[in-house]
Amino acid sequence: MDFYSIIKSIVDQNVRLNVHYGVVTAITNTSGTYYLTLQLAGATETISKVRYLRSYVPRVNDTVMVLVNKSDLVVIGSLSEAHKSLNPVAYRTSIYTVSQNVDTAIPFEAVQNDDWDMWDIGSPSVLTIRVPGRYLLTASIVSEAISNVGVSLSIFKGAQEIARMDEDIKVASHAHHMNVTSMPVTLAINDTISMKFLHDNNPDMDLVISSGGVDHTGYFNAFGAIYLGP
Repeated sequence: MDFYSIIKSIVDQNVRLNVHYGVVTAITNTSGTYYLTLQLAGATETISKVRYLRSYVPRVNDTVMVLVNKSDLVVIGSLSEAHKSLNPVAYRTSIYTVSQNVDTAIPFEAVQNDDWDMWDIGSPSVLTIRVPGRYLLTASIVSEAISNVGVSLSIFKGAQEIARMDEDIKVASHAHHMNVTSMPVTLAINDTISMKFLHDNNPDMDLVISSGGVDHTGYFNAFGAIYLGP
């Protein structure tokens, strides 16, 4: 087919594309496929099951650009938002005592970069997924200096353990540091993730605070989720 025939074929389709603005009011999952619910600018009603490009990261209350072709709508991106964060980190600001032989989900006391509202003080031990996609999860702890003790640090998706590190500490002259990172994991809206600490020291063991707190360049008691993409 020559170039003229290609142009004529496109023109004959009488396709008119328009760009509108709208606001995302919900993100829904239908048989494993995610859609948006939109309220277009100037309208009071919402439109459900709107598709979006893979390159766009959906978030409720985003102002988005919508490509309209007759009755078909596709979200092609959002307006620039400087506050949007892709790497929330929940962390502790005080010592926490963990009982012997109890696989304990660590409760957090504060959060950084949480524009997606993944951490809630009412459920301090978990992060709740708001944006579906692939994530890299990382957990770190600093435990008190104790010799001849077995310790374990794990990452959980709901009740499923997805990453773990075990160590036998023979001699401890200073606080013990551990860090665990998961493989990339697919998470859906409202999935919960957590980190757990286990030890066999009688009767308990403390997670302590390192110098520098959350901005320390080394380790601290914290749990993060890094968004990799859809």
